[in-house]
Amino acid sequence: PRVSPTRRWCRVVGRIPTTQCHRPGFHRHADGAGSLDESRRLNAIAPGFTDTPMVQGRWTNPDGTVNEAVREELTGARAAQSPLQIIATPEDQSWAMLYLASDASRFVTGQVIRPNGGVVMA
Repeated sequence: PRVSPTRRWCRVVGRIPTTQCHRPGFHRHADGAGSLDESRRLNAIAPGFTDTPMVQGRWTNPDGTVNEAVREELTGARAAQSPLQIIATPEDQSWAMLYLASDASRFVTGQVIRPNGGVVMA
């Protein structure tokens, strides 16, 4: 959580599995406090396929080398699912989290932002 030293507020921004996004009351219970008040906001991102070490293991050989053919096949297939024709980078996800932690989102709470390149348009 980010706590302001000059104002009494707290911002909680996290990453959650997509399967948790639609659970009733997630915005009331995810922080463990039971409910939010005017001094706290709770939001999350549910990222799409992102080029991180977690997915890089799919095309990395046991000796640490990259199997470029597998990498191109997997990233190409994922990019083809997006209207933008790209896969995300960690920086793409960071921009969404930065927005939620900034004053620009002061009127946003109980929301899940899905930075997924349009793969899932809900």
